[in-house]
Amino acid sequence: MNKAIFLFVTILVFVSCVKNDIAQETLEKYMQAKTFYLNGDTEQALERFTEIQKEYPSFHSNNFMIGKIHFFNKDYDSAKEIWTAILTQNPYHIDTNKWLTRLLLLQNDPKKAETLIARALEISSEDPELLQLMAKAKQAQKKLSQAIEFYKKSLLFKDKLVESHLDLAEIYRRFGLSEKAKEELEKAISLLDKDSSLYNPIKAILSGLADEN
Repeated sequence: MNKAIFLFVTILVFVSCVKNDIAQETLEKYMQAKTFYLNGDTEQALERFTEIQKEYPSFHSNNFMIGKIHFFNKDYDSAKEIWTAILTQNPYHIDTNKWLTRLLLLQNDPKKAETLIARALEISSEDPELLQLMAKAKQAQKKLSQAIEFYKKSLLFKDKLVESHLDLAEIYRRFGLSEKAKEELEKAISLLDKDSSLYNPIKAILSGLADEN
């Protein structure tokens, strides 16, 4: 994970923990568990997340991570139970809404998925992931005209994502981080059609970076 992003997440979690009177020691254990998770050591991560859950059962970010580990271990019942419990206390926990929706679609329950994602869209109506998930739920129910509408809405944000990747690439180039700049440019170009006006200029920049190396 990018260090800046990791720091940002840490700050957000810290603010949340302060509001919920979660001890600094527990916060540190949570970030340690996240590090294990990001490094692929889900066993160690789950052990620590579970310890935290026993002490702070309403620490939703922590419980969400337990649900994700169960999901990727294909223990779908446990993941659903944990995520449902989170949403009972906090119906607008966006990440939980997204992942429980994915699970419901995986289990061929698009009607419940649609209800769930509609609630999340009430507070985050321009989130492209939520829009795409709603499109999938509509498509699974053969509501094709509505599915098309939501897919189109989600694609409106593609240009913004491309712009973000380009801006980040420029920052990396200024600091001489050509490999990171290349990664961002590759992400940008993967979002574009070949007939896009940006496709060839980005391709040329990528070629220039390759020559520099």
